[in-house]
Amino acid sequence: MRNRTWYRLSLVLLAFSLLATACGDDGDDNSGGGDDDVASDSGDSGDSGSDEEAVVSLADVCPSPLVIQTDWFPESEHAALYNLIGDGYSVDSDNKLVSGPMVAGGVDLGIDFEVRAGGPAIGFSPVAAHMYTDASVHIGYGSTDGQILRHADTPMLSVMAPLEKNPQMVMWDPVAHPNVETL
Repeated sequence: MRNRTWYRLSLVLLAFSLLATACGDDGDDNSGGGDDDVASDSGDSGDSGSDEEAVVSLADVCPSPLVIQTDWFPESEHAALYNLIGDGYSVDSDNKLVSGPMVAGGVDLGIDFEVRAGGPAIGFSPVAAHMYTDASVHIGYGSTDGQILRHADTPMLSVMAPLEKNPQMVMWDPVAHPNVETL
């Protein structure tokens, strides 16, 4: 169970790394080649091998706050997101959001992170449709079937699957439907 949590957290961090790449400025502000910059940066730091050095600041490449729109109330399926919010967070119950410094493994990533509740908090609007009306949302939860259904009007790009299995279920009343035993 613990390995799955780290696996999912790694996927979330990978997704945010991809986002950081996408958020970055693609303008050519350097007068020289990028390889010289990498060489000088790596030569200046002492390599102690700590995890803290492996974490980079997202301040230069991502918006702050980075806003994530969930598809429902805060729930266990969103745990990886809330794990990325560090100490000093605030809960805004009027706007149904939690915000604070973004961290990975306890290390501050240099930007603020905001997780917004969905479902009734956004008038039961599909997350994709809500993202097209609220430009402050950067990433939103969307199911594959929902994305396919709404692609013509509100296309979204999938960047990761935070769960190995879709936690959907089918429920029925066995008294009202006594002949149903299996799907």
